[in-house]
Amino acid sequence: MSLNERQEQQGVPCALGKDANDQTSGVFGAGNDACAELTTTLRQAAIESMRDVSDGIKTEIRIAFTEKFDVFEDLMTRFSEELERMAATRRQMEESFEHKKTCVDNSPLIETRIPTTTFGGFMRSLRHAGNESLRDFALRIGVDPAAVSRHERGNVIPTKQTFKMYADALNLKSGSENFQKFFELAKRAQLANISRNFDSKE
Repeated sequence: MSLNERQEQQGVPCALGKDANDQTSGVFGAGNDACAELTTTLRQAAIESMRDVSDGIKTEIRIAFTEKFDVFEDLMTRFSEELERMAATRRQMEESFEHKKTCVDNSPLIETRIPTTTFGGFMRSLRHAGNESLRDFALRIGVDPAAVSRHERGNVIPTKQTFKMYADALNLKSGSENFQKFFELAKRAQLANISRNFDSKE
């Protein structure tokens, strides 16, 4: 039982009438609606604020990533340019080496160092007489240029098959003076090699 009802039973005049109660209920109802509306507004404001913050972070991340990618792309470009420069330098060095190698190979000083009285020296003089470099000669007969160089310098003595191959490559005709001298020097080189091997075993 409410306060008003007890007062009515006791004959006490009601302090607040029905209209007053209705007004009170209306005030509290309006207050509740205002609170709900304020809560909704604050919630929406918070969501919008969070969305703005999120968009800002995304933008900062995108900018930072773009800057880093630009730096990386610049480094890759420089790296590619450096590789091209190194490749060009290597080509120049190879060309210079081949040029110097050809000059040394065709130099008349080489023949003075290796006398034509040796097999290697005589073979070199025959090759030069045909205007053929060591490299071209070796490639033509399918032999390693380094092996031909060792044979001409006398560091290694060729086999009988190699002697014959060199004679054919130098166009030495059987019975000619150069043919006879070529194989005579070849025999001497073989004998000298056998003698050296025998002495080393002793």
